[in-house]
Amino acid sequence: MSQRSLVPITLLTGFLGAGKTTWLSAALQSETADRVAVLVNEFGEVGIDHILVGEIAPDTVLLNSGCVCCQIRGELKDAILNLLTRAHCGEIPQFDRIVIETTGLADPSQILSTLTFDPVLHNQVVLQDVVTVVDVMNGASLHADQPEWVAQVAAASTILISKTDLVPEALLPDLQLRLSLINPVARQLDAQQNLTFADITSSSSIDLNSLQFPGSAHRDGTGAATLGLTFDTSLDWTSFVVWLSAVIQRHGANLLRVKCLLKTQEGVVLIDGVGHTLHHPRHLDSEIASNQKSHLVFIARDLDMVRLRASFEAFLNVKVS
Repeated sequence: MSQRSLVPITLLTGFLGAGKTTWLSAALQSETADRVAVLVNEFGEVGIDHILVGEIAPDTVLLNSGCVCCQIRGELKDAILNLLTRAHCGEIPQFDRIVIETTGLADPSQILSTLTFDPVLHNQVVLQDVVTVVDVMNGASLHADQPEWVAQVAAASTILISKTDLVPEALLPDLQLRLSLINPVARQLDAQQNLTFADITSSSSIDLNSLQFPGSAHRDGTGAATLGLTFDTSLDWTSFVVWLSAVIQRHGANLLRVKCLLKTQEGVVLIDGVGHTLHHPRHLDSEIASNQKSHLVFIARDLDMVRLRASFEAFLNVKVS
């Protein structure tokens, strides 16, 4: 299957009561919504009763938007492959996207590992977005001490802030700042703005400005630390891979997120990863970043960021700002 024909996957996560099912239900009813297949753990956890058309099979229902909602039974890999097979055979409507809604206490890293490294899924689907829904009312104040909540925020490419209509607007900047301290590379959007999947899907272009961070490390109230490195030097790609592999092998359990935009001797490379899971590097058109510096962002828990920076500078012989 060619890269163009891979089915994109959106991973939808968020803590208990964050409002992810509310947003998902609204997005599925949108007139501009993609043809979507939704994988959930339990139908009862998703508020879809009012948009049901009928039952296709004991574990599959058709929604009035033309989308399909399926209940995961067994392994996630099998559920995805079953969806693809049934659509190919005409048992269920064709779809343009798969949305996987996780349970509120799920750490997304294991799911991301399955989607990234499974050799069969690798030729069928591609992870496009990790969308984390955060409740503005309870967000950081109630969940900051929950490792799963921090992991969900750190893994996000897009953060949807929900229930903004229920609190004074003045409270929003404080939450936005807290979320930025945990994950400075994620976009933050208001879930109340009737957003569709098209609105939240990452475009093929790279927002380079979002990766420009100071070189100092900082910590927030959750125990997570963020380190941003910026430099002009073109890296030796092989040496960088050796260094990053060593970091992941030793500290993968502590890493919440890695995102890098690098100018190497082989060209411009974008790297994105969560925990031990490092997505395949994307080689970009050099013209995209011809006037940009290189940027590395590490988000981790219980990791000495000063020593991490020192090891990078020593191993790669690079001075960062």
